Amino acid sequence: MSVDFAAVAVEAALRAGAIQKARYGQRIEIFQKGEIDLVTEVDRACEDAILDVLRSRCPGHDIVTEETALARTGSRYVWFTDPLDGTTNYAHGYPFFCVSVALTVDGQGVAGAVYDPIKEELFTAERGAGARLNGRPLRVSTCTALLRSLLVTGFPYDLRDDLVRSSSCSTASWARPAPSGATAPRPSTCATSPRAAWTASGRSACSPGT
Repeated sequence: MSVDFAAVAVEAALRAGAIQKARYGQRIEIFQKGEIDLVTEVDRACEDAILDVLRSRCPGHDIVTEETALARTGSRYVWFTDPLDGTTNYAHGYPFFCVSVALTVDGQGVAGAVYDPIKEELFTAERGAGARLNGRPLRVSTCTALLRSLLVTGFPYDLRDDLVRSSSCSTASWARPAPSGATAPRPSTCATSPRAAWTASGRSACSPGT
């Protein structure tokens, strides 16, 4: 029996998104994975929900997830998921986070879903069938002028000296005033999956570092 992989990605994303929305704004346990890298009990609950869906719908597939290093079998089918993309935002009550679930076959992406439970926006994509937002076909921005574009970006969790210097330079460059009469690119610090989804939808023209 053939499996609708896009539907599986959507089911897993919606299941995790429901958990995110239900727990948002409540007191939650927060743990440190690194010096500024967080993980919460909600990350882990979302991961469990996604694994339950993927293992029941696609037994035998390998799964790579954010919080747990799972054994790989060498399957041609590999799922990649970030159960809560934007954990730092979530933990601080900043409403910009999502869940992402995607499948690769022989190393090529074939289907995926990104769900923002706060905005109730479901981004989906299938190889050969394009990308959609809540069922509506998407297209990237047609803007070709940098100074008229909206750019979104994020900053690394790696605190090595070279990256600190690089981030300082980057921040300084964002802060410089634009030429008279021009519209400056507006940065937004946010999670990776929504940045990519917003670029695919044409809301932003580019997402450096995604």
